[in-house]
Amino acid sequence: MNSLLWFVQLLLAGIFLFDGFRKIFVHNRRKMATEPSSDLQQSDAPFWFAAAVGVCEIAGALGLVSPGNLWPPNILLRIAAGGLALLMVILSIYRGVHKQAPAPAMTLCFTALYVMVGRWP
Repeated sequence: MNSLLWFVQLLLAGIFLFDGFRKIFVHNRRKMATEPSSDLQQSDAPFWFAAAVGVCEIAGALGLVSPGNLWPPNILLRIAAGGLALLMVILSIYRGVHKQAPAPAMTLCFTALYVMVGRWP
């Protein structure tokens, strides 16, 4: 079980690091490159919103791979996983309002919840 949790933690950390850096550095270029009628179009989120979400995702990814002995056992990891799950719920609502598929965000939410519950003492 510990090996599976570490695998999922590293996978989630990689996904959130990649997506966080993408939201910070590639947001405007990707928004200009897509056609207005494209299904893959970036939402109309302003840059400050995308950058704030990207910073939260990067912080959560770093919290997922933090050592367990910094505070009481795995508390930082559980806080990071819970925060990422909450962020994904908010983003799935945002995506649903903007007529986009919320399924990827909810999948990441449930995976982060799995890590949080799996690391509970």
